[in-house]
Amino acid sequence: MDFGAHLPLIDFGGTDHSLGGLKSFARAAESLGYEYLTANDHLVFGRPWLDGPTGLSAVLEESGDMKRATTVVVPELRGPVATAKILGAIDILSGGRLTVAVGPGSSPRDYALIGIPFEERWKRLDESIQTMRAVWDERYFASERLV
Repeated sequence: MDFGAHLPLIDFGGTDHSLGGLKSFARAAESLGYEYLTANDHLVFGRPWLDGPTGLSAVLEESGDMKRATTVVVPELRGPVATAKILGAIDILSGGRLTVAVGPGSSPRDYALIGIPFEERWKRLDESIQTMRAVWDERYFASERLV
């Protein structure tokens, strides 16, 4: 069984949300033998919340050989093409060690913020997954579809 450490992205009071704090957390997780470093995704939350993909990319060097993972990213909130581009970059920069988990999200506030009815989240997720797979397909970039 592999164990992972979740980046401290949410402020519960006393959490060091500085770059130095995240880097220190990643170094500690690696030294303790954790296999994964994970982050999740929200646009808005009831407390201050750092962006998950940004957090993962900020600690790439400090997390050494650890695998990275999203503990649910919501591509329909950011847009599936932008999400695929962001996560693709993290995968490349981490040497192919990113595992992407996607889901519909649980926050009606996130959906309200971007004007998508919360009830459409499952349909939008299915469409987003298809789009992300197409973006990650090398043939997609070799065509004129992105021109």
